[in-house]
Parts: sequence; structure tokens; C-alpha cells
Amino acid sequence: MQNEIFRLWELPVKDKVIAINEIKGTGLLITTAHEGLILYHSDTKECKVYNKSNCPEFPADAFRSVYVDSKQEAWFEMTEWGKVCHFNPLTEVFKQEKMQVEPRGADRSYPSFHICEDLNGNLWVHPQGGGLSWYDREANRLLPFYNDPDSPDWHFSNKLHSMLSDKQGNLWLCTHSKGLEKI
Repeated sequence: MQNEIFRLWELPVKDKVIAINEIKGTGLLITTAHEGLILYHSDTKECKVYNKSNCPEFPADAFRSVYVDSKQEAWFEMTEWGKVCHFNPLTEVFKQEKMQVEPRGADRSYPSFHICEDLNGNLWVHPQGGGLSWYDREANRLLPFYNDPDSPDWHFSNKLHSMLSDKQGNLWLCTHSKGLEKI
């Protein structure tokens, strides 16, 4: 590495970078907390910035973390509880969704953002604050996994402590219902 040349790449934004993710077949997705996203095309060496000024559906609240799924779509943890932002780099479409979150109990815990894909390609999304959902790719929307908290059939908490998809295709959930659930 002694003969390597390193160069500083000045980004077109000045905000702190919270994540750098590879988008296969495209390049890099560089996410900042407040000033938007940068999609770097590795073949052309060009950048495109996405922010509120050039993309009306771009979210106003800050990004906290990013997950890129197997279809190369990005999912962003938002600061607002129950809210998640979805970005498809191929179509350049942003979509924000707000899941219904059960009321905060006496435990005062702050459920964090979890996302995983199972062996069948199902995407499971748990926004910060709660609202466990699965992504219906055909309809391009998140659907509540359990019944909504206001439903008379509601039995289990939609707030997670943790989530895992194992090699056998099981989904393991540790919810605020104080149990371990195997789906």
C-alpha cells in the first residue's frame, strides 16, 4: 500500500455521512443525516444528489440508518416513530410510510429499527418505535404483520426488541409481549 495514491473526494453536500452502501449494478448510495442522498454511478463516475429541493417526495426528517435489500432498494430509519422511507434507485422513487404504533407503556422502552429478509425473499420491517410489517412488493407497500393495535383481534405487541430470520426460514421475534415468537 506504500505506492497507492489516495485522493480526497469532495462530496456535493457538507452534512455528515451516516452510511455508504453498495447498489449492485449501479454504484454507491451515500446517505447523509439531513442533506440528502448521493447516488454515485461507478461506470460514469457521476453523482446525483437527492434532497428536498429536487425531489418533492423526499422526507423532511433526518435519516438514522440504511438497509439495502436483495432487490437493491434502500430502506431508511427515520427519526419519527413508526415511520420508514423506501427508495428505489432504478425508478428514483421515494415512498414514506407510517405504521401504526401501539401506545407507549409504563416500561418506557424505545424499540429500535429492525429489518431483515427471510429465505423466501420476504422483507420484514420494524420502524423505530414499533409497527412490525412485511413488504408487499407487488403492491409496493408495507402491511401490518399483526392486526392493528386498535383492532378487537389484536393480541401481540407490534414492538420488537429483536428479530432474526434463520437458515431454516423461520422468523424469530422478541416482542414487548415478553415472549419469543417463532413464525
